[in-house]
Amino acid sequence: MQKIILAGNPNTGKTTLFNTLSHSREHASNWHGVTISVKEKPIKFEKEEYMLCDIPGLYSLGGYSFEEKLAIEYLEKNKDAVVVCLLDANNLRRNLFLALELKERVPNLLLAINMAKEIKGLNKEKLEELLGLKIFLIDARKRKSLSGLLEEIKNMSIQKPAAKKETPKEEFLIAKFEKRCADSFKTIDSVLDKSGYKTKGFYGESRADKILLNPVLSFVIFACVMGFIFFLTFGSVGSFLSGFVSDVFEKIFTLVMNWLQTFVKSEVVLKFIKEGVFGGALTILTFMPQIMLLFFCLNFLEDIGYLSRVALMFDGVFKKIGLTGRSAFSLIMGFGCTTTAVLTTRNLDNDKLRKRTAILLPFMTCSAKLPIFAVICSAFFTKHKALMVFIFYMLSILLMILVALIMKGMGKQTEETFMLELPKYRFPNMKKICLNAMGSAIDFFIRVGGVLLLSSMVVFLLYNFSFNLSFVPLSGEKSILEVVANLLKHIFTPLGFGTTGAVIAIISGLIAKEMVVSSLAIVNGVMAGGLAESLLLTSSPVHFSPLSAISFLVFILLYPPCMSAFFAMKREVGLKCALKSFFLQLSIAYVMSALVYWMGRLGLGNLWWLDIIIFLALAIFVFLVVKYSKRRKTIYSLETIKCQRCKEKCHGDNII
Repeated sequence: MQKIILAGNPNTGKTTLFNTLSHSREHASNWHGVTISVKEKPIKFEKEEYMLCDIPGLYSLGGYSFEEKLAIEYLEKNKDAVVVCLLDANNLRRNLFLALELKERVPNLLLAINMAKEIKGLNKEKLEELLGLKIFLIDARKRKSLSGLLEEIKNMSIQKPAAKKETPKEEFLIAKFEKRCADSFKTIDSVLDKSGYKTKGFYGESRADKILLNPVLSFVIFACVMGFIFFLTFGSVGSFLSGFVSDVFEKIFTLVMNWLQTFVKSEVVLKFIKEGVFGGALTILTFMPQIMLLFFCLNFLEDIGYLSRVALMFDGVFKKIGLTGRSAFSLIMGFGCTTTAVLTTRNLDNDKLRKRTAILLPFMTCSAKLPIFAVICSAFFTKHKALMVFIFYMLSILLMILVALIMKGMGKQTEETFMLELPKYRFPNMKKICLNAMGSAIDFFIRVGGVLLLSSMVVFLLYNFSFNLSFVPLSGEKSILEVVANLLKHIFTPLGFGTTGAVIAIISGLIAKEMVVSSLAIVNGVMAGGLAESLLLTSSPVHFSPLSAISFLVFILLYPPCMSAFFAMKREVGLKCALKSFFLQLSIAYVMSALVYWMGRLGLGNLWWLDIIIFLALAIFVFLVVKYSKRRKTIYSLETIKCQRCKEKCHGDNII
């Protein structure tokens, strides 16, 4: 089967084109390192079958990073493939550097200029003549604009061009980076000038960045943006949608249960279906709207180009704590799923940086914890639910910074290079954002739903059956989980929630954080919709006071992530590092939860100490921002980095 390889710089639209041609929903982003593996999918065009391949973005064939090396190796192994090099119409000068390199190495090469309508005056025919390559003007989001490109791919796959002379890799690198780097850009400038290509300023430049990237205002704006997202997700909109979904599915499940009671007479089976099966399903369905809202907001910020600015603004802080702005990509993804975020750390070239980032990732509160915060904050902090969730998130970020500083002081530091391309601000593609948010939510549901349902059934069986396999509500014996939890509950008594039910929820959360809510619901014998009210009742097996609820949430916020994240960390950075992260999170969670609880006890139940914590957290945050946010006014472009290697001086480039 003929392969079609999509190559190009990051942020040129490769993954978008891949999705359009293959009808896929792969995550497309505007920063380097999102695509960390080769994606392949068969497609059909005029009854012909092809294998479409999306390789990671690369700036040159010099192999600067892990994903670039991966892309180069894939190109080397598939020399007979048709390679489509995507170019961003707004950034042709830099993109053409890779295109000229590919021209020397790839026999079947086509150029596709994406978002071509955004520039005027480009003479495509002249550019084709000067480069000696066929060029197609496309919009990667619209299949109609791709017909000419697909037709040419078909023609090239039929022909069998003569293989080009192989150039040894070492000789090629020396030729490119030590002798011809500056000349390549002189050639590109000449070609673009003769083709009528003109752009204003440098790529990604915007007046808005004077405010959004201001050393102090940028962090204030970021805090406000995140606060608004939490208000939207956990405030009136998210609560209304979750309540509506909960009511609808609870009525459906009630009707199904009434129907089942006419056929099933066993109390054990009915209780198992109601609490173990329907209870687990309702738990995840109830909070799907809030999860979708969170993904929608993050996709929106990413699509307009703001998240790349967030990585840049945190680079100054991160360098002071032993990380780089590139670590921000993994950390931001940690808000979605810790397991996925751990996989992205393979993009970090330095082993110490990769391990340090992986250890810090569990501090980024994953979306699986959202239902826990939503339920407990709905019960105890109804009027300030969104504010409380925001405070918990900020607490985890500040602790991450503190731990990073300690780790930096304990180890030897190495100089890290951070290269970032700022995308242009664009009006968001709402269809793409909605599809991505829905796809992320569905992926979350598929990935978590099966595990949650199975775990919910297991917890039900362990909580309702004894070691003698007798049904606890009828026999009166202690269940398997109760026996285990009773042995451990004294450990959690100093934290304010040393009850059997709370310990069961914590143990279940080590398997999957989504299990915490369903476990609490099973122990209290209620559906997910009535869990918040049951936590307020002293007659319930699991109940909290406002103080113990905060202590419990602090522990849930900071204790180790699920088993899938642990095994992902073991695979990426080794067992020793994974165990170090596990016990570090467990220790910090215990100490912080105890600190919060006993500060509250000393305050005789008043939460005045919470105001002090908030004030101190904000003070530390402002201090770190003012001290460590010094940033250069310029961003090194790819040409500058390459020229530093060959010690040549490139002309005409904006070094910002």
